[in-house]
Amino acid sequence: MTTSNADELYIEPEIDDYITFLNSSNSSNVKVLRRERVRQKLDLYTEALNTFLVYPDILSDIMTPKGSSFSMFFAQRIVVRCMARHRQCYSTFTRAFSKSFLAFYMAYLHSMLVPRCNGFVTAGTKAQAAQIAKEKVIQDLWVRFPLLANEMQKRGTKAAYVEGSDYAEFRFTSGSIFDVVGGHPRGMRRHFGVFEEVIEQDPVVINEEIIPLMNSPRTNRMGKLNPYEPQAQKNYITTAGYMQTFAYDKNIETLCYCALDPDHYMILGGSYIIPLMHGRLEEQTMREIISSPSFDKDSMEREYVSR
Repeated sequence: MTTSNADELYIEPEIDDYITFLNSSNSSNVKVLRRERVRQKLDLYTEALNTFLVYPDILSDIMTPKGSSFSMFFAQRIVVRCMARHRQCYSTFTRAFSKSFLAFYMAYLHSMLVPRCNGFVTAGTKAQAAQIAKEKVIQDLWVRFPLLANEMQKRGTKAAYVEGSDYAEFRFTSGSIFDVVGGHPRGMRRHFGVFEEVIEQDPVVINEEIIPLMNSPRTNRMGKLNPYEPQAQKNYITTAGYMQTFAYDKNIETLCYCALDPDHYMILGGSYIIPLMHGRLEEQTMREIISSPSFDKDSMEREYVSR
C-alpha cells in the first residue's frame, strides 16, 4: 500500500478486490460469511490470504478501526515482512521499537491464516513467556485490532483461550494453536516458534528440546508439503547482550546463513535512532542518557545502540 500524495491512497488491485468482496453481501446479516460467497469469490479470497501472508502489515492497515491513529512505521513494516517470509530471522532492537509486538502479530496472523499450523513462544521461564503472551495478545493485539479476537474457536468469551500462571494457549478457528512452551516439552510437535529475549535462554534446552519440536514439517490435507511455505520457522528477538554467549553465537549463525541463503534467512538490527525518529523516545531524554557520565559506555551501546 503506497501513497501518491498526502490526500490520495493507492491500494493494490488484489487488496481492493478483497475489500469489495468483504463489503458485498447476499445476506441480510452482514456478519454472516456464507459458503456461497466464499465459493463465488474463492480465487480472490485465496489471493488476498496469500498476499497477507507475505505483507502482514497491509492487513493491519485494513483492520485498524476508524479513529485510531495506529500505523506501523516504515522500519516496522520491513521487519514484520522479514519475520513472515524467512525460515529463520534474528532481530536485535532497542526498547521502544516494539519488536515483541511485531513478532506476536506475525505469529498470530500465521496461526490465523494457515490451517492446522501450531506455533509457540518461549522465554527465559514459562511464567515470563506466558505473561508476555497475555500482554501482547489480549492487552495489545485484541485492543488494537478488535477483529482478531473473532478468530478464536469460542468467540468473544473468556474460554477463547486457556491461561494459567505459567501457561497460555490460543485456539484458532483455523485449527491452529499458539501456546507457551518451556521446561522439558519432549513429545510435543510445533511448526514455528518465537524466541523472546534469547539472551536469557538456556542453550541446552533450546537446542536439544525446543528446536526439535519443529522437526516434523506441516503438510496440507493431502499430506503434501507446500514448497512456498517456510517450514520450522524461527524468529529470535532480543535486545543486545554479550559476545561469547549462546545468543551471540545464534546471531553469527544467522548472519552466515543469511550470506549463504538470503531467501530463507535474515538478520536485522537497529539503534535508538529509529524509535526516536517516530516519537517513541523523547529527544531530550536521549541527550541526557548519551551525555551522562554515570552511564557506562558499554551499557549505553547495548541498551540503545544494539551493539
